[in-house]
Amino acid sequence: MKREQARLQGILGELIARKAQAEGLITEIEIETVKISSTRHETAISQLRDQHYREMELKEQRRALKQQLARLDIKAPVSGIVYGLQVFALRAVIRAAEPLLYLVPQDRPLVIAAQVAPMYIDQLFIGQTVFLRFSALDQNNTPELLGLVAQISADTFQNDSAGGAYYRVEITLAQGETARLPEGATLRPGMPVETYIKIGDRSPLAYLIKPLSNYFVKAFRER
Repeated sequence: MKREQARLQGILGELIARKAQAEGLITEIEIETVKISSTRHETAISQLRDQHYREMELKEQRRALKQQLARLDIKAPVSGIVYGLQVFALRAVIRAAEPLLYLVPQDRPLVIAAQVAPMYIDQLFIGQTVFLRFSALDQNNTPELLGLVAQISADTFQNDSAGGAYYRVEITLAQGETARLPEGATLRPGMPVETYIKIGDRSPLAYLIKPLSNYFVKAFRER
């Protein structure tokens, strides 16, 4: 009887020891699981951070490449007639800020740029009547057209070729005046124009004239 009891106690002790061993193993497994989970979490965060930086880098590269590609296409902000084209050869090298062509917009009015001596500037005002004579057209068939002062420069400019200071006065044709041109006559940028601005009741005063111009857009090659 005592021998059996001792055997059972031995078995019980062994089972208790195995249980303790199993519990210790379970604890080790749980700790290892936490470590693995933490490591994976940190790895995932690190990879996510790296991916975010990589994404930002790729976006910046994409933006730079798009800018480079955009520079290959020269686009004008308005539609119009091209003149004064400077580049004709394929793969030609273009310097930064060098004008490639001039564009005369089709949807903007012609503007005449005149140079007025400073001594007369106090007699000018916006909306003042101007008589225009286009010397490049047939003088026998082309009448004087009516224009209006549209803008007067706030300060003087310097005339490099003729010398002296002048105010820049922009003149636009009055509504319907182009219809008075003879058939086949066309006003083009660069045409010389004689302008006569009437001051009070005196005879029209002829001012130093710059060629007829249009609000044109210079197409530039950006660096």
